Amino acid sequence: MKINTRQRGNAFQDWCKVWLEEAGYTVHNQKTVARQFKKAGGSFWVSQRNDIFGCIDVIAMRKDEKPLYVQCTMDTGVRKRLDELSKPLWPFEYVEVQLWQKKGQVINIKRLNADGMLVDHAKILRRKFYLKKLDFELSTE
Repeated sequence: MKINTRQRGNAFQDWCKVWLEEAGYTVHNQKTVARQFKKAGGSFWVSQRNDIFGCIDVIAMRKDEKPLYVQCTMDTGVRKRLDELSKPLWPFEYVEVQLWQKKGQVINIKRLNADGMLVDHAKILRRKFYLKKLDFELSTE
């Protein structure tokens, strides 16, 4: 059975949710859901649940930390995702906004900063988290 793009994206979103829960977060996973309605002459699809703020797939919270808003993607380009993430007026002093991008076996984590740029933050490789240091070396956190 061939898996379509939406199914692969939902599977990655589920993976992110599980990973965050294992890291001690309480997680809400907002999956897009569409339903097909039939009527005389054809059918049409209606979206019943969309991304939060039009761009967020997962919200995660952990005690004494800012809420984490995550967009999960398997797309290789991030320009469209950056445009989506830049639309809400994020209160960065209160929230953390990240893009989790799966490329092969690596999850690249980029932070959205107040200047509207995505900056490299961390990687997850073989379920292990590596934080990007200022000197661009990776270390386990």
